[in-house]
Amino acid sequence: MAQTRLTEMRLSSRGIAAVCKMVEEHLRPATMQQGVELPTNRAIYRYFRDLGDVAIDTLFLWMADHLAAKGPELDTDAWSAHARIVAHILESGTQPKDPAKDERLVTGLDLMDRFQLKPGPLIGQLLAQIEESQAIGDLTNRDDAFALASNTLGNKRFSNDKNETGDQPAGG
Repeated sequence: MAQTRLTEMRLSSRGIAAVCKMVEEHLRPATMQQGVELPTNRAIYRYFRDLGDVAIDTLFLWMADHLAAKGPELDTDAWSAHARIVAHILESGTQPKDPAKDERLVTGLDLMDRFQLKPGPLIGQLLAQIEESQAIGDLTNRDDAFALASNTLGNKRFSNDKNETGDQPAGG
């Protein structure tokens, strides 16, 4: 519905995409909290990664939606909790980036060499997991990155050696 109305209003395609993303994701901040706990650094990292340029705008839309939904029956304690969550997300998610955290600890080639893996989606999945853990401060060096990859490979029994039907090869 938003896309249709915005197109009729001749908004740019970039503007339409931004508004549609905000509308689609405006309740996501509510799903980030763990009961009464504030959202984790991992949840905040994923929120900003996934929403990009509209992450902050979406937080304000979430607040406006809450106000509109409650109307005159707004509970000030609930509103304060709502605002505390937004403040926490903004504070954690808008910290200046540490340049050291932007440098890759390992590459796809490093992972393929270390674990005798073939090129494929698994390499990207491992790199994404390493990047996320590095961004939230769980990893600080190559050894940590390799340990995480090793643990992931062991726990999930990932394999790039599946045949066309997705089955494991005999003896594998």
